[in-house]
Amino acid sequence: MCRWPAQADRPLRVRMRLADDPHPNGLSSVWLHPATGEVLAAHRWNELDPGARATAVIYPLHTGVLGGVLLEAVVALGGLALAAMGITGVWLWWMRRRPR
Repeated sequence: MCRWPAQADRPLRVRMRLADDPHPNGLSSVWLHPATGEVLAAHRWNELDPGARATAVIYPLHTGVLGGVLLEAVVALGGLALAAMGITGVWLWWMRRRPR
């Protein structure tokens, strides 16, 4: 992915995906001089600040790539259990407030 700068004199950012990059679009970037193409800076995803690295590692977990089918099943069961607790909680409250 290439991000064109808003002004012609600003550096050009090229974003790429390396083999060990956990994000499907890649988080590693190379900054180039707009006129000469000289490399101004290069940032690998694992050399970013701790917050950006944590986000890069959490992203596969968020999309379901990391755990596969087993993690998806556990999350689905957890969601169903949460919904069942909400429904049974309302039902128990309703049964208590009815006069006997």
